[in-house]
Amino acid sequence: MRLTRRPRLLGLTACALWLGACGDPPATTTTGDTTGEATSQASTSGSPTTVPTTDIPTTDSPTTGGPGSTSDATTSGTTGDTTDATTDATTGDTTGGEGVCGDGLLDADEQCDDGPDNADTNSCTSECKNNICGDGKLGPGEGCDDGNDVDDDECSNLCALTTCGDGEVAASEQCDDGNPDNTDMCTVACTNAICSDGFVQDGIDEQCDDGPDNADNAACTTECKQNVCGDGNVYNTGDGDEACDNGVDNGPGQLCTADCQDNVCGDGDKNPDEECDDGNLDPADGCSAVCQLEGCGNKIVDPGEACDDAKNGDNDDGCTDVCQLPACGDSFIQPSLGETCDEGGDNSDNAACTLACQDATCGDGLLFSEQEQCDDGKDNGPGKSCNASCITNICGDGDKGPGEACDDGNKVDDDNCTNVCKTPACGDGIKQQGEQCDKGLQNDNLGACTLACTLPVCGDTFTQPGVGEQCDDGNLLDTDTCTATCQNAKCGDTIVWAGMEECDDGNQNNLDACTNGCKNPTCFDGLKNQNETATDCGGSCKPCSIAGLVINEVDYDQPGNDTAEYVEILNTTNAPISLTGVALALVNCSTNPPALYAPFTISLAGAVSINPGQYLVIAPAAFAVPGGVLKVNFAGPGDQVQNGSPDGLALVNTTTMTLLDALSYEGSCGAINIPGIGMVSIVERMAANITDPGAGALARIPNGYDGNNLATDWVLSNTLTPGLANVP
Repeated sequence: MRLTRRPRLLGLTACALWLGACGDPPATTTTGDTTGEATSQASTSGSPTTVPTTDIPTTDSPTTGGPGSTSDATTSGTTGDTTDATTDATTGDTTGGEGVCGDGLLDADEQCDDGPDNADTNSCTSECKNNICGDGKLGPGEGCDDGNDVDDDECSNLCALTTCGDGEVAASEQCDDGNPDNTDMCTVACTNAICSDGFVQDGIDEQCDDGPDNADNAACTTECKQNVCGDGNVYNTGDGDEACDNGVDNGPGQLCTADCQDNVCGDGDKNPDEECDDGNLDPADGCSAVCQLEGCGNKIVDPGEACDDAKNGDNDDGCTDVCQLPACGDSFIQPSLGETCDEGGDNSDNAACTLACQDATCGDGLLFSEQEQCDDGKDNGPGKSCNASCITNICGDGDKGPGEACDDGNKVDDDNCTNVCKTPACGDGIKQQGEQCDKGLQNDNLGACTLACTLPVCGDTFTQPGVGEQCDDGNLLDTDTCTATCQNAKCGDTIVWAGMEECDDGNQNNLDACTNGCKNPTCFDGLKNQNETATDCGGSCKPCSIAGLVINEVDYDQPGNDTAEYVEILNTTNAPISLTGVALALVNCSTNPPALYAPFTISLAGAVSINPGQYLVIAPAAFAVPGGVLKVNFAGPGDQVQNGSPDGLALVNTTTMTLLDALSYEGSCGAINIPGIGMVSIVERMAANITDPGAGALARIPNGYDGNNLATDWVLSNTLTPGLANVP
């Protein structure tokens, strides 16, 4: 396979050779098409030679150089031999240094090197020189080469036999078809068509022919085929960008990809030299940055491994077979580290192998639960809580241990040492002189026998439920949280609990002088007591509410335009009320006398009637009210109710000519003459300057309360409740 080579000129001018063979050579000139052709071909090939300048028609055949030919390169002029730097015309690279001709590598002193294909009859000679016309070596496309510059002997300076072109094949000719066509099976030099002669001949299945520039790493191979990915030739010169080409072995899983690029680690395609390829160079993901499988035993310290000695079976050599440094708890016994055992995750200071990887023994200070009751290490022994055999020192073993007052080793309970190894005392379960009781471990200050071996009694500070005590504060006071009978103070026990109760009459009558909550009666307790005529009203309390149709809530001012203003009406009676003739009058109190302002009155008759406890809301048409609430729309979308200083509202019945309810706000309002009603005052009893600042509403509190007193019936509420019960 030819890797690099030097270009060489064939130097044949097609028509010149053909006409010369016919015995009618043209006159020699210094101008003409042939000169241009020869110059062009010589410049392209890169091998400077000389070509005679003849004024003859040219063909598309490349010109074969010879002695005396014209070229862009510098020539000798006498022999026709040319010199040039050893530079690859295809790649421009040289190997440099001193190489060996025939090794297939282009060295600094070589014009070409086709390796084993070097021969004096091929495009690269055995001396690694380009085989050119005039060098005395018969190369591809040459009919002859006598190595001289004599043009009238049997071999012309164009390396063509003088008989070539007469249509008759002479003994020294390979062929002679008598025509100047270099693309058929016989060239104008009377040589058979052959690859590397510089002419593309379809008859021998050529796709290209760059003459001496043919190379297996060039655009045209040494077999005159277009160099394409998959042909087994690495096209890496000129426009070639192939990094590899293994022919049919290109593709996934191969060393060379389908587009003739090296299959490299990290491209996601595992080649034969890779153990894996996950498409990245990240460590610790199962495939390393050099595309080797990560895992213990591969002799590579992968992420997560501390070492890797190929899992050699020796877990005490500095690297275990799980690729970790030896350590207690790894399930491998390492004598070099002083281990006598290692059960891995089963290591325990309560098991046969301790957390320090030592065999459990009595006296090591660790409790081996399967064989030892205790182990206090160096503190084991007589008089200790753990004896020398790692058996717990217990009462009755004859060895007075910690926590024992005595230990006589017997089961006699009434001698100087009880059966619980205590000297006789309260709490030992034996009732002795001076003790009211002794239930031993059952003694309990809250039980039948106290810890002082006394019987429970009220006032001993211990609450004993067993004797009916709810509390015991150690005193016999009756007015604190615990009574003198050790019961929790509570309302209804007839004892006034100081600081908590106002009274306690011991009954459940809310209407007498003491309520069921042990409070004195008030006008706000929600109860009808004292001298009240109704619940929390009448008598010494405020007047009782008058049932009827009332103005219950008013929001006449909002920030910006008053598009959400409303007036709420409520039926506080127990029966439906007809709304025939009922209207809301709008009163301007800033005039003297006060007068109605447009639309003067708003009729509620359209709502027909209002049920007990039902609401009616007068508001703009777009204003929404809860379900079951009556609605009467203002005439306009907003600013229907004046904002005061002062102003007022009057609810009237023009049929009965009566004032039903009234409200004066933001100041007192004088009497007004309402048509169909007459002169009326809209200030109920005591005047009051109640105001809606724009973020609340005027409301009757409690909801619907009408005591006919402006000062006590109305308040400013921050919660708007149109169609719902008022809240403070």
